[in-house]
Amino acid sequence: MADNSFYNNYGPFVLSSLVEDIDCSILGDKNFLVKDINPLNLASSSELSFLSNKKYLKDLDNTKAGVIIAEKKYTIN
Repeated sequence: MADNSFYNNYGPFVLSSLVEDIDCSILGDKNFLVKDINPLNLASSSELSFLSNKKYLKDLDNTKAGVIIAEKKYTIN
């Protein structure tokens, strides 16, 4: 879980509401309920994670993240 001393958790949020203003597509359940955010290696099935650096590709195989937002260069079309 992320350190709550730096922010207040205002969620949960529906995934589709989080991606409205960014250039990405949802592959999977657009109604996924995001309860928190964590890095790939720490995320649980109710959390969102992200991939924007190739050094973290190794964490994809073992992540438990419920949903991942990835830069298009790391996705398969």
